[in-house]
Amino acid sequence: MIISLAATLTSLRLPAFKNMRKTSIRLGPLTLLVGRNGSGKSNVLDALAVLSALASGATLRDALDGGPSGPLVRGGS
Repeated sequence: MIISLAATLTSLRLPAFKNMRKTSIRLGPLTLLVGRNGSGKSNVLDALAVLSALASGATLRDALDGGPSGPLVRGGS
């Protein structure tokens, strides 16, 4: 018998990441990011990309700078 458990990300806390300070975002099955230019929408996506890379076993430096495949985060670390 194979049991598969999938983790679901329900919130994202960003105490200090790029322009985000003390930010908490609730996530659902479908989450839309809307806002003015420069409000941080892409930075939220960058934070999720970093978390994804870390969960896949990347080092923090590679998660921020992208390693040999190039930067994941605009601007890097």
